[in-house]
Amino acid sequence: MSRMDLIERQRRLRKALDDGFRIEYSRHGEAQMLERNIIRSDVEQVIKRGTVVGFDMDPRHAGETWRVSGATLDGDQLTVVIALYEDRLVIRMVTAFEVGGPS
Repeated sequence: MSRMDLIERQRRLRKALDDGFRIEYSRHGEAQMLERNIIRSDVEQVIKRGTVVGFDMDPRHAGETWRVSGATLDGDQLTVVIALYEDRLVIRMVTAFEVGGPS
């Protein structure tokens, strides 16, 4: 994974947000949020203002998932795993965890 790969995904995420893509939540993601006491506004804050720090090939989620890390509204560090469905104009939240927590 090169720095350029991450920069390109960051650019695509920012463009998706600028273009008005909606954020959807997977059932698994919602269950993990509930279990980990993570709220939607924190997830959306990280997606909108965080940094793409990694990606993995995943045929179940638009071919790959991206890890976006950043600060929540309270300043805690959170990682959100997303999939970008450019054909449907959707950013799908797959899961989220506090940095240093379970992956």
